[in-house]
Amino acid sequence: MAQIGDAGFVEVSGEAIFNDMNLIKSTLEKFNQIGEALAYVGNFENVEKTRQQFEKLIETTKDKNEKARLKHRLKNLENIKNLAKDHGLQQDAKFLEHLAFVLDYGFQDQFIVQIPIGQYTFSSDCKRDDFRENEHLLVRKYSRIAEKEFVLVGTVTQSSGKSVDYEDVNYENSEPKHLKEVIMNIVEALSVVEFQFSGKIENEIIIDPIAIYREI
Repeated sequence: MAQIGDAGFVEVSGEAIFNDMNLIKSTLEKFNQIGEALAYVGNFENVEKTRQQFEKLIETTKDKNEKARLKHRLKNLENIKNLAKDHGLQQDAKFLEHLAFVLDYGFQDQFIVQIPIGQYTFSSDCKRDDFRENEHLLVRKYSRIAEKEFVLVGTVTQSSGKSVDYEDVNYENSEPKHLKEVIMNIVEALSVVEFQFSGKIENEIIIDPIAIYREI
């Protein structure tokens, strides 16, 4: 439900989405390490049982070639990276590194609350210090995509139907004749990159928050 009053004042209630950029960035940076740990812990019992069976076979096998083959299979079995990869818990390390860098540059330490209602998404950048509870605890309590309804109260700062299409902007102007023109051209070009992070997407309404709470 969304109620928009005079002067852009809005009250929105619905199932909230919490985007903690610090937590997401931390997960990206440690994704492969976390994946290995999950694969090891989740498969420890089966891996340990199979390892013991292989070791017994290796001890009782007389054929050197067969023994070497069993040792090779055991080595592959104990390769946690391969095990994690088989479970979809490994990604290209460079990809994760660059993705974390882009996230850090574009969103820094933002905590974004979004409430989708119909075809619109109401988004609000929130100050972590203003929450009564630690934001990580909030995500752990209600999940990143909350099942419970939250109320977002604030003022509308951006609500036009469509964002500026920066692909249509022409930057191939004549050579600048003044230092100020050079600087302004750099700033203008930089805005194209920044728009990928801070620009409003179509059907998104940006809210300057006054309060976010749950009704009991």
